[in-house]
Amino acid sequence: NQAIMPHTGILYYADLVQAAPPPLRRKILKIVAAKTTLCARVDAHSNSLTDTSAAQAMVQEIKSKIELLCAPQKAQQVKALPAPDIATSKSKRGGKRVRKAKDKLRITELRGLANKRAFGTDFG
Repeated sequence: NQAIMPHTGILYYADLVQAAPPPLRRKILKIVAAKTTLCARVDAHSNSLTDTSAAQAMVQEIKSKIELLCAPQKAQQVKALPAPDIATSKSKRGGKRVRKAKDKLRITELRGLANKRAFGTDFG
């Protein structure tokens, strides 16, 4: 069984982990392991042998996290992009390459004159 499920130990068989759905067990196992370590540190530094309030708070925190993980995710709402503000748009940096690229796309003098020619008149 250990070869089938690596990185699982005693905590994997805890009631909190086993009560969770199988796809979430690894994630919940990590949460339980972290909280167990914190509880051990609290026990090591406390003077009281019967005070379990910290452990009970940790268990409630784990249960609330399990509920959040098991809840269905909210559907994301599609938000429209804001209209671009043309007045404050950032100007592009120029340079030799940019000027050459603009020159390639610029209308030639002949084409500009052709655009100004009136229809229905003779050449001249």
